[in-house]
Amino acid sequence: MMADRSVARPPKPALWARMFQERTAYLFLAPILLVYTAFSLYPIVQTFELSFFDAKIVEQGPFVGLKNYRDILASTSFHQALGNTLVFTAGSTVVVLVVSLALAVLVNISWVRGKTLFKVIYFLPVVTSLVAVGYIWKWMMDPSYGILNVALSLVGIHPGPNWLSNPSLALWSLVLVNIWKWVGYFLIIFTANLQAIDQSYYEAASIDGAGAWSQFYRITLPLLRMAIILSVILGIVNFLKAFALVFVMTQGGPAGRTELMATYVYREAFGTGQMRFGFSAAASMVLFVMIMIFTALANRFGKAGEVAL
Repeated sequence: MMADRSVARPPKPALWARMFQERTAYLFLAPILLVYTAFSLYPIVQTFELSFFDAKIVEQGPFVGLKNYRDILASTSFHQALGNTLVFTAGSTVVVLVVSLALAVLVNISWVRGKTLFKVIYFLPVVTSLVAVGYIWKWMMDPSYGILNVALSLVGIHPGPNWLSNPSLALWSLVLVNIWKWVGYFLIIFTANLQAIDQSYYEAASIDGAGAWSQFYRITLPLLRMAIILSVILGIVNFLKAFALVFVMTQGGPAGRTELMATYVYREAFGTGQMRFGFSAAASMVLFVMIMIFTALANRFGKAGEVAL
């Protein structure tokens, strides 16, 4: 048998160009990856490590293993904060998506005038500072001189409700403000996706005699599936870690009825005077796992939920 005398040929110019483009892309991505690692990944790893220690403000403290996690699971205040967070997140996400989708459909109607003005008005709360929003709504909901109770008194409802001090009403008041804050953000997402839908679908449905509701259910919703999945994920992630709005308006009160996971983590680290940073780190890791689980579930069900036209 004759020996194989084939000699490896040098890469073609196209292959060299591709290798150069890939290395150039990595070169441009390197600074972003370094910043992300330094300010996101590294703190997460450090927090995870800290959750296994009895850490104080000036020292790491002794290793305690899973004690911080056991203490969290046995804490009634943690259970209350967890329940409040789930209610706040679920209520805000569902209502925000329904309202923003409805507004996007209305704004996208051809005969509606002033569409740009409506978008700007609805988007203004999104670009407003959460701290400013919290203080404004806290003043508006004041039981003595707040504009909401003044308006209710004009229609015969007096005295008005204690929006932020009533244990049964405080959390839902925060949900209301949170909805007002974020409706414009998801409105823009849905509006952009509605405008990207090919109008030939609706023309064909009109020829077949399909009504407006049938077109919405059989055409609009299926084609908005990915936008809805994205909005659910963004809503869950944002609302699970809500902090500034709650801290400004109620600081977790009354009697912990508006204590969310984010404010609970802060309070355990700085608010109790005990400086339980290890315990707080463990609570923050529980919140981190919750965010990851809900995000994965939303993405999973979105991929599995195929809707046929």
